[in-house]
Amino acid sequence: MKKTLFIALFLFSGILANAQTMKNAYIGMNVFQLASTTLNVNYSVDLNSYFTPMIDIGYTFNQEKSFNYPKPTNKEYDGYRIDKRSGSYLKIGTLFNFTKDLDKKGYFHLGLFFTNSIVYEKGIWETRIRDENIEQNAYLMGVSSLLGYERSLAKRLKASLDFQLSFPNKTYKEMLGTRNFIPGMGYQGMQQSWFPMLIFNVKYRV
Repeated sequence: MKKTLFIALFLFSGILANAQTMKNAYIGMNVFQLASTTLNVNYSVDLNSYFTPMIDIGYTFNQEKSFNYPKPTNKEYDGYRIDKRSGSYLKIGTLFNFTKDLDKKGYFHLGLFFTNSIVYEKGIWETRIRDENIEQNAYLMGVSSLLGYERSLAKRLKASLDFQLSFPNKTYKEMLGTRNFIPGMGYQGMQQSWFPMLIFNVKYRV
């Protein structure tokens, strides 16, 4: 976990060091990632009107104690009582913009990202014989795709609303419960391997 976070911070600092040499470099944050208690920061650069590479780093605080509903774990169904689920993530990828002019007021984009997530879980498995304490870490990799709309709010300020769909590797099956949350990816949807999430991002041109 520490090595992954160190690499993520190293990559992010390297990009920030070159930020001033980029004409259209942005630092942003997700105002919300429905539904999660996540703080994040992202950095993107408009290489041209069609391609915007991005790196996104975030940390989810205890999701089980959040104000978001519905909760990811169904106690009546799977027998788990989750006390804590938190973790960090790193996303690297690019946005494909549907515009020939980035100065246009608004335009749609597609995104494709490689996502790495670390999940810490702590809870109790309530069996008929006795309750068992469970504590574990899970490292997951996956692909995240998104479709969204980006709009200019001011001279240096932009915002985007995106619907993201993530597909993690099979490690997610080792998580506690049957309806889970993965930082940076989202909640487990109706299909077992789909993790959807709604994202509202605001970014400022540096």
